[in-house]
Amino acid sequence: MNTIIQPLSTLKKVKQLFANRINLLYIEDNEHVNFILIDEYFRSQIFNKKSAKTVEEAKRYLLSKTPYHCWILDLSLERHNDGFELLKSRTHQPYCVVISGAQSMTDASNAIKHGAYTCWDKNDILMKNPHCFLKEICSLSALSFALKTRKPAKFSMFILLINDFVKTYEEWAKYSCININTLFDSIKDETGMTPQQFLCLFHCLYFNCISDCLVQSHAGFKEAFNEIQERLGFYERCSEYVVAHYDKVYKPLFNI
Repeated sequence: MNTIIQPLSTLKKVKQLFANRINLLYIEDNEHVNFILIDEYFRSQIFNKKSAKTVEEAKRYLLSKTPYHCWILDLSLERHNDGFELLKSRTHQPYCVVISGAQSMTDASNAIKHGAYTCWDKNDILMKNPHCFLKEICSLSALSFALKTRKPAKFSMFILLINDFVKTYEEWAKYSCININTLFDSIKDETGMTPQQFLCLFHCLYFNCISDCLVQSHAGFKEAFNEIQERLGFYERCSEYVVAHYDKVYKPLFNI
């Protein structure tokens, strides 16, 4: 499947600069599900993808030095709900999204209790409309990359960027119910960036990832595509900003 947004020169440059920079880990023992997630859904060259099929293999990845910006965990691997063992181990990889075929609210609430960011039912992802799932993984991964996989004390302030379309640091401060000076201090302390630099990087990475990952053959594609198109000019400006400030701002921060 091809990219649904025709890449402009700036977007091509972003893909080159950040190729294989966002590390995704899939923990799933079903070959068919693995193929869909790895080869069909998350096709952006910005993703560096790894797959584990057992609890022990997953532990080796999670306890390695590689910072996984997002890991997608099936709760049932070798045995029912043995994925909880990975959540309970409290690894240093906090950005976990759980998927399950059990359709159990108890499983979902327990997963969140043990540190998962959110939970999805496999049937919704594979058989219905996957685009909300794709959007969440792309945005969470972009956020995690910008935060260097750290989970800051004021995490809810950053989660606003996933749940709402925040274009300016003034909006960000308003939605976070803090003054602009506090926002600047918080972002600087957590990331070394200004709010504008952080927002541009987040939106730039998200846009480049999601524009590659939307799938035309699934329900919900038209709505997801139209949303991207409506915001295209803004995303392009964010990408242009990141490219223009890459050497001075972003490259030193991420040791690229």
